[in-house]
Amino acid sequence: EVVQSRMTELLVTMSRAAIRGGSDPELILDFDHRYLGQLRKISDQENMTRWMADALDRFTDLVFDVSDSKHKNCMAKTTEYMRANYAKKLTLDDVARYAGYSPSYFSKVFREEQGCTFQSYLNRLRIEKSKYLLLSTTRPVAEICEMVGFSDQSYFGKVFRKQTGVTPDRYRKRSRRIDPERE
Repeated sequence: EVVQSRMTELLVTMSRAAIRGGSDPELILDFDHRYLGQLRKISDQENMTRWMADALDRFTDLVFDVSDSKHKNCMAKTTEYMRANYAKKLTLDDVARYAGYSPSYFSKVFREEQGCTFQSYLNRLRIEKSKYLLLSTTRPVAEICEMVGFSDQSYFGKVFRKQTGVTPDRYRKRSRRIDPERE
């Protein structure tokens, strides 16, 4: 009886942790009900150990499944925020705060989910927009640089060249020459 009582306490603790981890409380309640029913029927230590291992596995799976989907939802929300605000000064700290994570944890999760660093993603976003502006407007490169969120034209040129293989001016000239609608 003492062991069953301790196992029940452990089940309650795992349930609370799963709910705090984002699991559906209704689902956890169903698991609790089922596992408590099973526990009452167990009388030997070997089966209790097996029961606890199974319960722990199920609760762990629930928490990690929710954690993974929470990251995916968070990343979708975060990348949408970045697409809407790329022209502003965006820092890792600001976006992490928006996402509700610490900067270091956000950086880790972002890299895992997006396959690149926060800064790489932001630069790629900004360069894609600058390529569009270079081809669709006659604005000077310096103005486009500021419009897409780069404060330093030299850095903009360096990032642009790294991603496209050419300078912004050359990209504009080369692409306009090739584009039949512009001739």
